[in-house]
Order: sequence, then structure tokens, then C-alpha cells
Amino acid sequence: YGIVLAYSNNNSILSNYVEGPMYLIYALSSFSNVIMGNTLKKGQVDGILIEGYGNATTVINNSIFDSTYGIVISYTFKVELQNNTISNSIIESKGIYVYNSNFASFSNFTIINSTVGVYIEYSNWNNFSTFNLKGGINGTQFFYSSYNTFSQSSISTGFDFGIVLTNGTSNRIISNKFENANYYAVFIVNAIGDAVQNNLFLGY
Repeated sequence: YGIVLAYSNNNSILSNYVEGPMYLIYALSSFSNVIMGNTLKKGQVDGILIEGYGNATTVINNSIFDSTYGIVISYTFKVELQNNTISNSIIESKGIYVYNSNFASFSNFTIINSTVGVYIEYSNWNNFSTFNLKGGINGTQFFYSSYNTFSQSSISTGFDFGIVLTNGTSNRIISNKFENANYYAVFIVNAIGDAVQNNLFLGY
């Protein structure tokens, strides 16, 4: 582990350079912390992992390179993440992995060459906006997740699928630009009440 916060509240992790451990920054059951301006490289598992009801943590302006998972939030509530960059050259990588987490806000992300840019599982009422996803295989995948919004983003260059929505309810895909997916820009399976509106599809 590089930097670990465990059962700790109102701390700041600022402007560090961390390279090589399995987990570069790990926050466990910690509340209202700020993780900002860090450069993280070659995490064998996660660049940033926030789990165990790590509520109200803020993750801003971090740069993450070549970690299997760039940012993971698991069992969290009201986490705010913005202006982060994730770049990958690892096979079977995920830029962002959201598991069993609700009411998070993600904005202004650049994710390059992750196998899956954003992967959301068993998570509800989250907002994803102003993403720039390039390269990889699938842009965004929602599994058993509902009432999420993905908006004002660009998904381009080499994806098999732009966005996949599976077994969810009332997710919204709004005002995005999709370019040159190999198969489908938006693929919806076993869903109820999803909305796809005001998007731009190019190169299909």
C-alpha cells in the first residue's frame, strides 16, 4: 500500500507522487476526506480505492497511469469526483469501477485506453457528466444499476460498444457524442424505463 486512510475523517492527501504498490491510495471507512492533485502510477490493483462507507470524500485533479483499476468506489455514499485523468496500457483494465455506491457525482474526466472506461454495478442515483473516453473496448457499462445519468460526454475511437445498459431501471443517456463504435453505440438489454435522448451519433 502507498497511502492508507483507515477510519479517519477530515484529512487531506495532496500533491503526492506514488508509484508501484498494489494500492496507491486506499481509504477505508473514512469520511469527508480530500484526495487532490496526486500523480499515481503502476498500481498493480487500484490507483485510488475508497470503500467501506467512505462517505462525502472528494477526489479532484488526480492523474492516474497504468493501474488495473484507476478509481474504485465500493459501498460509498455521496462521493464527489472531478477533473481526474486516467490513462492505461494494461489489458483488462477499468478506468472507473463503481460498486454498490449511491449518489456519487463524477465530472470532467479524461479516460484513455482502459478496456472499459466506466463500469457501474449495483449502484443507483449516480451522475456522470463531461467525460472524454478514448480507446479501449467498451466505453461505459451499467449492470443491475438504476436511476443513473450519463450526460454531456464524448465516447470515441475503437470501442466495440459505446454504452451498455443491462438489467437496470430508469437510467438516462443524454446529450452525448458517440463516434465510430465497432458494433453498437448504445446497447440496452433487459431494461425498464431507460431514456436515450439528444445524443449525436457519428460514423455508423
